[in-house]
Amino acid sequence: MLTTTHHGQMQIVLAEPHPLVRRGLMQILKDGFDRCTVHEAKNANELMEEVSSSAPDLLVVDLSLPGGPGLGILKRIQGRVGTSVPVIVTSDDPGPEFTKSALQAGATAVVLKERADEELLYTIESVRQGHHLY
Repeated sequence: MLTTTHHGQMQIVLAEPHPLVRRGLMQILKDGFDRCTVHEAKNANELMEEVSSSAPDLLVVDLSLPGGPGLGILKRIQGRVGTSVPVIVTSDDPGPEFTKSALQAGATAVVLKERADEELLYTIESVRQGHHLY
């Protein structure tokens, strides 16, 4: 189960290369959770810096980040924070093979970006309860 580490404030790292999409996802997160801090990353290097410095409770990650090794970024994240920090992968068109690969590589859930406004908060709540979703 997901717990918060900063005085009841949930720490989320949001890694998304496209500024408009990143702002939209950030707004969904801030509107959906009163007590959350969202740390932004636009590339793989920034993601790894945020993972190291913010002690995240949850990550929302687009695997097409510049400078990132795609699915390999999940292993890098696990190398820094272990497997206890849930990672929700966002994708434009995951398809069954991508989803299977992402889950096998360590993702906790996969959310289609075009449905993020409907599914992201539900997915986060489900992950907080200890469920894996695809």
